[in-house]
Amino acid sequence: MPAPYRRVLEALDPEWSEGKQPSVYLFWGDPRAKHLTAYSAAAMLEIWKQIDLLPRGSEDRRRLNTLYYKMTYHTTVDDSGRLTMPKELRDRVEITDSAAFNAAGDTFEIMRPEADAPAQNDLDAWLLAQPDTFDPASLLPPLPPASE
Repeated sequence: MPAPYRRVLEALDPEWSEGKQPSVYLFWGDPRAKHLTAYSAAAMLEIWKQIDLLPRGSEDRRRLNTLYYKMTYHTTVDDSGRLTMPKELRDRVEITDSAAFNAAGDTFEIMRPEADAPAQNDLDAWLLAQPDTFDPASLLPPLPPASE
């Protein structure tokens, strides 16, 4: 696993300290996805808190409990920077000997390297369709004012 990803996992794991292995939660629930979504400990805790806010007995809560508890695998990054996952998860996204990683804030995607090509091609096509003066940062909303 790339070192910058490990640093993010460490920073977003409230139980991590020097010498410990950071937690990561691998989500495989979406059958359409060609990747696993890896959540930091903080991101997973946030999801669990959000699920707990839903009314008990509601269909949404039941489904989300199934998705984010049953279809999420907890693991850690070992001292060598490797991420160990069960064969069933590797098989699900067809990872054999190497994997590609795509960062997305406090989550990232893990996939076989070839699986990233369609998304990259789509992004490239979208960017090429923009005017020459286009700045992708122009799509970002303004940040709220800093509290004092």
